[in-house]
Amino acid sequence: MSEDESSKATFGSPVHLLPMSISFLQWNGQAASCDQSRVGNVGRAHPAAVRGAVGPPVGTRQRAAPPLHYWLEPYDHPARSRRTGPGPTSSGWESAPKWWRAQTGRKKQPGVLTALEELLQDDTAGDPIRGVKWTRKTPEKLSRALRRQGFRVGRTTIRRLLQEHGYALRVNRKRLSRRQDPQRDRQMRYIARQRRRFLHAGWPVISVDTKKRELVGNFRNAGRTWRRTPLEVLATDFPSDADGKAIPYGVYDLQRNRGYIALGTSHQTAELAVATIRTWWQQVGRMAYAGHEHLLILADSGGANSCRSWGWKAGVQALADEFNLTITVMHYPPGASKWNPIEHRLFSPISQNWAGQPLVNYETILKFIRTTKTRGGLRCRAYVDPTAYKTGRKLTTKEIAQIKVSPHRLLPSWNYTLKPRSEQVTNEHVIFG
Repeated sequence: MSEDESSKATFGSPVHLLPMSISFLQWNGQAASCDQSRVGNVGRAHPAAVRGAVGPPVGTRQRAAPPLHYWLEPYDHPARSRRTGPGPTSSGWESAPKWWRAQTGRKKQPGVLTALEELLQDDTAGDPIRGVKWTRKTPEKLSRALRRQGFRVGRTTIRRLLQEHGYALRVNRKRLSRRQDPQRDRQMRYIARQRRRFLHAGWPVISVDTKKRELVGNFRNAGRTWRRTPLEVLATDFPSDADGKAIPYGVYDLQRNRGYIALGTSHQTAELAVATIRTWWQQVGRMAYAGHEHLLILADSGGANSCRSWGWKAGVQALADEFNLTITVMHYPPGASKWNPIEHRLFSPISQNWAGQPLVNYETILKFIRTTKTRGGLRCRAYVDPTAYKTGRKLTTKEIAQIKVSPHRLLPSWNYTLKPRSEQVTNEHVIFG
């Protein structure tokens, strides 16, 4: 008769051991395994019987084993779940585990929720649709206020209760606009239709805008980076301490998911915007869209590419004449610049790439722009434009009359097309404003 058969004959079915006060045995610093086939289904066994069934490892000097307390159950016992209620009485064991606590099913301080709601009533705002709430009081202030009422509640408990009642830490969201044109939605739908039409035909569609001006020097840049020690930067951000300024004007190609940035060093003018688009077309667009004669430009209503700037329109007209292009320009309504694709598809990844890094020189700025990548395949090129563009220039009435602008029937102040003129006008005759 084998050893397993003899154990079954003596004790019944094989059993396994559930440790209650300790989880393993140890002789001479080594863990001992329990031969469970030597122990039968004896119910609550005496510790001496368990020690005799287990025994020390072979070849080691036997030392005094600590007192053991095991609950013996057969292998075919149904699966057990984690015990959540009070455990058995301590009469069967010499000592019960400290983590075994009886659950009463009630709050220790049942009135704390009512008191917390009263404290938050006057300082709570929220979203009536989603139910998200926020408050001006911090967990520390709420904890002190509850302590004054006789409740012993810490900051961690306050945070947990706030989360359970729909509160969350929120930042400000830029969604409101003082000036919201009544034709805003109509213009947005028109832009979406024209963009789909150009993309479906395979024609180039670019989104243009100017990124926030950056001071060149050892200045603090918002964001955090993984470092052992923080970088030391200047305590002030005075422009007089800067080595220069960088004005990134960008061109984002929606068809190819590519960016193109020119770092202006003087002023944000229509001349800078047109020069950047011209350089992009010469170095990228002309080869990528060979044979196409239509170009769609999506721009904001203000800034260097303002819809009211005749200098901007004159520069686009010069591009149409030089490259024989039919250029359609569509402006986003005031207060809707965040829907311009370049804002979140190009400028946002660039800001994330150089977050927390001082922009000490132009080479550093170019490095961060050129290494900006996304999982969607975004790549970007950049260069420095050292030209000193002047401001305050105006066009004469004769020069404005030479611009061949064809306004659209729908919202003509924001949508227009410029076609090549029969008589070419050189760039020297164009004055920007």
